[in-house]
Amino acid sequence: MIQCEHRTPYLELVMEHIVFIFKLLWCFFREVASYILQTISPVYKDLSSDVILVTGAGNGIGRLMCLEFAKFCPNIIAVDKNEKGLLETSKLVHKETNIQIKVYVCDLRHKKAIDELSTSVLKEFGKVTVLVNNAGVMNAEFITDLTHDSIEDCFRVNVLSHIYLIQALLPSMINKIDENSSSGIPVKFRHPRGHIVCVSSVAGRVPLAGGADYCASKAAALLFSESLELELLKLGVDDEIRVTRVLPFLLNTDMFKGVTPKHPLLFPTVDAGYCAKRIVQSVRLNERVVYVSARYRILPILLILFPTKTIHCLYEYANTGMYVDQLKLYRKKVGAFSS
Repeated sequence: MIQCEHRTPYLELVMEHIVFIFKLLWCFFREVASYILQTISPVYKDLSSDVILVTGAGNGIGRLMCLEFAKFCPNIIAVDKNEKGLLETSKLVHKETNIQIKVYVCDLRHKKAIDELSTSVLKEFGKVTVLVNNAGVMNAEFITDLTHDSIEDCFRVNVLSHIYLIQALLPSMINKIDENSSSGIPVKFRHPRGHIVCVSSVAGRVPLAGGADYCASKAAALLFSESLELELLKLGVDDEIRVTRVLPFLLNTDMFKGVTPKHPLLFPTVDAGYCAKRIVQSVRLNERVVYVSARYRILPILLILFPTKTIHCLYEYANTGMYVDQLKLYRKKVGAFSS
């Protein structure tokens, strides 16, 4: 009998494709099964010994997230440029949970301030195991009315602060404990462990007239977090360090005060308290992508399926072009807003 000493390149290519298809199907069905099981009987992650840092914690959903996280973890770090707002957050959390959170005043527009914040946090706590990049600004101006500084501030807070904080804190999540810290972090955490939350927006997937800089910054934050997830996969720590993308849109917070949707049943304004609880839940469940209102999930799909004029017709029906006009009118009455 004559035996082939080696496979032909064609046969090897076919075998490689077959193996890949089976692997792909296996991954798909395993993820579907895992999702179904988690929906039926959710298994929550223990956060009791974690160190959680939340930016934009001086008001809105940042403050409410600190309150919600404090129910599961005593080690909360609240960051904001507004010292008065941070103190109010601290008082609220202590009143409701008897937990004393740590507050840091930091202007996330400046890298030097972020570096100083990171150094102080790592010195005191050793590491941060949950980082919630929540701080954000929205100028609500048409592109011809935006100033150079306002555009830069939008990207500094909404994108660059995410990158700089992750650069500073991710190494401690991967494998390092600051030996000079006084944190007393349990030995069981001295291996890769972490969770990074990118609070983006539906506006990062769907454009908004009068919000070009905001939409672009939120889209950049989303794609950055998706790339980060792949880098963690390449490092082999994707199971230990998770990334969650959160996409809210209209919330009853200061940022969106004055906006009244034309069709609230289709485009609802979501309660900030619910949004905060949903974000904390997503961390405890290791979820990857969270649309705070499920109704907004279909919008990016419509952009792919429908041609341009049809999309424009949908925008006119939703009257989203009025959102920025409503915001500008409200802010003109009460003063400019940023967080």
